[in-house]
Amino acid sequence: MSSKMAALGCWKRVAMWQTPWMQVRHRGKVRVRNPREPHFPRKLILEATKPVFPKPSQPDWERCKEISITLKEQPVHPYEQLLAKELMKELKESRLIAFFHRNPITEEEKKKIRNMLFKQNFHLRTYNNSTVRLALRGTPYESILHLITSHNAMVFSPEDHAVKLLQLDKKMPQFILLGGIIDNRLLSREGFRVYSQLPSLKVMQAQVSATLSIASGGRLSTLLNHHQRALFRNLEQYSKK
Repeated sequence: MSSKMAALGCWKRVAMWQTPWMQVRHRGKVRVRNPREPHFPRKLILEATKPVFPKPSQPDWERCKEISITLKEQPVHPYEQLLAKELMKELKESRLIAFFHRNPITEEEKKKIRNMLFKQNFHLRTYNNSTVRLALRGTPYESILHLITSHNAMVFSPEDHAVKLLQLDKKMPQFILLGGIIDNRLLSREGFRVYSQLPSLKVMQAQVSATLSIASGGRLSTLLNHHQRALFRNLEQYSKK
């Protein structure tokens, strides 16, 4: 009798927390990321019951909570002012200034490129965009600010060796030449190529002199000194009177 009561009590304890049925899924796994497309009647109901929210009357930039933080003018750091003065000094003292877009590059590769340029009397500089804007705004160089939009680099040289720069540009694919300034003249990448094909200044001056001499029939020096000689004769006659 005691064994029957114990078995009955055990059956009752099991029946209190365990159900006689079990849930079974027959349709496979549920695709959470890419759910199945609903059938057409359900799709109609979902589209008809989709909520329609009113469009905001204010633009996005007015509804942004952080816009007040970005619109506040931050004071210029003294170190940034020092860098801007240094940049402006290099712009004034250099005959050739080239602007590059800088792709991702390691410090070791950057050091090799800097040394390669330094051996040819070129100096590689990298400045923050805010520093460049601070230095160039309100100056004759303000027109180049449209080139300073991303990761940039500048190359300065006291000489106008555009040919050497284009040769070195082929050895540093991480830097893309955008344009530059040669003798206070703004040039594009194509302008650099055309400028590198020009002869030296002395050769061009000799060509201009020869062209003028041919055009004047060999009397260029006589025509240029005509007014001085006429003035000398008039003053000599006036002194004799």
